[in-house]
Amino acid sequence: MKELVLGVIGCGRIGKMHTDNIIKYFPNVKIKGICDAAIDPEWATERNIPIVSDINELLADKEIEAVLIAAPSAFHVDLIKQAAAAGKHIFCEKPLAFELNRIQEAIDAVEAAGVKFQVGFNRRFDADCKCVHDKVAAGQIGEPHIVKITNRDPLRPNPKFIPNSGGMFMDMTVHDFDMARYVSGQDVVEVYATGACLVDPQIAELGDIDTTLITLKLANGALCMVDSTRETNYGYDQRLEVFGEKGQIKAQNLGETSVVSNIPGVGQVTDNPKWSFVERYFDAYANQMKAFIAYLSDDNAKSPADGYDTKNAVAIAIAAKKSFEENRPVKLSEVM
Repeated sequence: MKELVLGVIGCGRIGKMHTDNIIKYFPNVKIKGICDAAIDPEWATERNIPIVSDINELLADKEIEAVLIAAPSAFHVDLIKQAAAAGKHIFCEKPLAFELNRIQEAIDAVEAAGVKFQVGFNRRFDADCKCVHDKVAAGQIGEPHIVKITNRDPLRPNPKFIPNSGGMFMDMTVHDFDMARYVSGQDVVEVYATGACLVDPQIAELGDIDTTLITLKLANGALCMVDSTRETNYGYDQRLEVFGEKGQIKAQNLGETSVVSNIPGVGQVTDNPKWSFVERYFDAYANQMKAFIAYLSDDNAKSPADGYDTKNAVAIAIAAKKSFEENRPVKLSEVM
């Protein structure tokens, strides 16, 4: 495979993770430059990656074929438009934006430029989630009837995070909305969301919730239930189940080990779930970059997570917020 030359825009926690994964797993990818005003120069020097101070300089580099955008979310759409206009293929972290019209701007720019575009819905590339998807798509359980998704964070976020997060539906459960579409192969047509603030009263003071149950009605009539909380204190609780006319498929939590102990007077003991999203989905982050590289090398390939996938997930989040605020089911057609 020929060498792929890549530029990185934004190098916070996720940008650094992607960069290190590329260096570790993909010797055929050369990172020619990183553009981030707040980058740690020592970190970049240790990896022998040049720092580019001007985004226009990075995008003007004809050797760079693609860019990885992991800058703050508020800049995503404008960066996508700039990169597309420069003829660069694009991998962008989610969210693209909180507004559907802004997401459409990004989609339009990519399509007009004819460049390839993938969004960072990393759970699609987790081995367990992909296995559930593949088995459902192969018809092993027949038509899906019920989807259950559990998504629970280990610890509440710093309250300072909440005002710019987009709210729980947009920040946290948007992953679950994408997963519901991904594993079922169905679009969502209606949303009913309930919620409460049971973890941290400061979150309520900032106008958000920290606990929610969401019911999604799918295009084939199937139902999906998402339960989510900002804090478990026992780990990152991630479970997925699809029940269909011929059976069911489950993806359970991953612990540090799969050891089960049976101890008199104690009972059956297993490890708690892995602690954070970084640990739980570590391989998924590398797998999605592998998928992006493969996508770029195949002229006939379809993006494994495109702008329309993002637009649908965000539309469901908008409908969930509207449903919660108005205490009623909301059809996707009301917000799309």
